[in-house]
Amino acid sequence: MNKILNYIISSIAITLSASIMINPLVAYYFNIFSIISPLVNILVVPIFSLCLIFAVISIILSYIYFPLGLIYGYIVEILTRLCFQITYIAADFKYSAVSNYEHITLISIIISVGLIYLFTSKKNKKQFIFRGCVVVFIVLSTIFVTDIKKPNELKLYTKEKYCVLNIPLSDGSSFIWIADRKPNRKNHQKYHNDEGLNKFIQSSNINCIAINGNYGKEFTKLYCENIEIIALSHPQQRELEKIFLSGKYIYQAE
Repeated sequence: MNKILNYIISSIAITLSASIMINPLVAYYFNIFSIISPLVNILVVPIFSLCLIFAVISIILSYIYFPLGLIYGYIVEILTRLCFQITYIAADFKYSAVSNYEHITLISIIISVGLIYLFTSKKNKKQFIFRGCVVVFIVLSTIFVTDIKKPNELKLYTKEKYCVLNIPLSDGSSFIWIADRKPNRKNHQKYHNDEGLNKFIQSSNINCIAINGNYGKEFTKLYCENIEIIALSHPQQRELEKIFLSGKYIYQAE
């Protein structure tokens, strides 16, 4: 039991050490902060280590007796798929990560600095608890302060397949523009189901949605009832880009 406990503690420590440096970069470039990654890595990292070992064995045996090397190659493939499956299951968990939050980079930096502050404390339970309370208080206070929305604030939400531009209007409603990041992407029917965007549309005071590209067309067809839908022509799209995105194409905006 002591060996298992020490292994779990060591794995969490290594994962947190890596996350402290990596999470702010991931939050900045991809607008996402993973919450569940330390727990997932406890399972995934050892499996990937086995993959590397069996991959080396497979390469060596393939020069000696190819069918035997192929068996180890199949083992590597099975372990790799297992890792991906664990990752997919964890990613489907509702609270596995925070994404599309405007100040997520700032929050991730504060959490990383807070973890360093927390784990550099001396072996003193009272000091550790005190520092933990300080870190939690600062993080929650930052989220509360940054979550206060300014009136008539333009917001651009970027995701892998599409962007949403939210333009507040003077009457309190919003004008929404849904645009593909890659307008020529094929098989768009496979990714039209976005529960987060659907909740955003339903919870906001939106009377009109403008669309261009396949994603907006499929999404509004399925989820946007009683809302006026306008398909933007290329000149109209470029005009909006000049006004709100400094002339950039929307699928290039970050």
